[in-house]
Amino acid sequence: MSTQNDLNSVIVDLSSNTTEVKKTSEIGLPTKFNLSVLRGQVVFTSAYILINKHGKRLFQIDNHFNRLERSYKVMFESQSLPFSRDDFQKYGDILIENNKETQSCPYYQVLILLLAGKSEIVGDGQESYRNGFGGNLAQVLLIANPMDIKADWTFDKGINIFSFPYQREIADAKPTLYLGGIQGDHILSAINTYYLCKALEKNHVSIKDLYSMYSNWPVQQQHSFRLIMHDLKNNRLKIESSLQTLYPHQEESLYTLVKSMLKRPTFLDEYKHFESKEVQCLLHEVVFTSPEYPHYILEGATFGIMGIDKQNQVRFIPLENKSSDTNKGKVLESTTIRLLKEIVTGCGYDYLETSVTYEEALNFNFLFALSATRIFSNEGIKCPPIQSIDGKVLPKSSKKSIEMTSKIFEKMKLFFENYTY
Repeated sequence: MSTQNDLNSVIVDLSSNTTEVKKTSEIGLPTKFNLSVLRGQVVFTSAYILINKHGKRLFQIDNHFNRLERSYKVMFESQSLPFSRDDFQKYGDILIENNKETQSCPYYQVLILLLAGKSEIVGDGQESYRNGFGGNLAQVLLIANPMDIKADWTFDKGINIFSFPYQREIADAKPTLYLGGIQGDHILSAINTYYLCKALEKNHVSIKDLYSMYSNWPVQQQHSFRLIMHDLKNNRLKIESSLQTLYPHQEESLYTLVKSMLKRPTFLDEYKHFESKEVQCLLHEVVFTSPEYPHYILEGATFGIMGIDKQNQVRFIPLENKSSDTNKGKVLESTTIRLLKEIVTGCGYDYLETSVTYEEALNFNFLFALSATRIFSNEGIKCPPIQSIDGKVLPKSSKKSIEMTSKIFEKMKLFFENYTY
């Protein structure tokens, strides 16, 4: 398998219209581009290079170009990108040409970032003024990395997701700020840590019960719980006597559990061992729901969702609410979901774009987590199913829905084998 040191990346300077090839391991975000580094004015798309009988191709090149253009219009308030679709293909061709050594690897990931430059200066000389914003797109980065193939069990058994009420701030664009994912993962990680500590004491408790317990706590207790669990996991707890002072609002049983862990001379080694042993039982991903009740399923922190409901109907989450429903959420348009819609139609199935409530999702035959890095398994083209939401296991899939998913993935495999431009 290729390593990061084996791969090359491409830097496009838009002011001089020149390209530079560098080792991926040497790529960094230039601090001179303060609009991207300090203000977050940067958008990206996650693509991959596919190798099939037609050679190497930047897969779904048109969808990725269109996504970048939509994001650019939102984040830079300009009608069209300062490079064309043909230019974009040329950047991809340069990347492919400079990564010939990956011939043994059928695909690798390409992160494509649009970086803003310096903020705008109004006026000249001593009379000028800069407010720290404004400016233009300065650079395009195409960063090649080895594809992170998910473990086989994620495709066979499925993943466990944790729901977090959150509306992506700019759902029309794809900036690099994933604040909702960060916040949701803090909760997910704390619950997993507590679960593993209980398992170490041979006092198992279900994820479902832990989620319910956490959800019913006051905000201050939730925050203190997250802090103590993170510090325990990261070996930052040293003084037992100060636990109640540093981490207030907790039940005595939690302090007792933490003290018990601290007394274990090999706690971190034991923790890591149990983490590997129990990994399939833990929470794995965060999915956003609409903040207001009733809660609607929106999207994962890093993935979109396709489902097959109780009536064996393929369902996708609409990009935004319609006047006919109460869902106030809005989601990022996924290039992978655009592809799956084509595949589903090609299989002869109709699909619906309708809102899905949290309660309804719990009764689906299938829910799948879809993204550019989640459709490749060691055994071929698949998508990881969602096994549970907040510890609540989805029902057994119907025979019809299993047949439908098999046909969809087989059609998808053929699409990959024949893709070209």
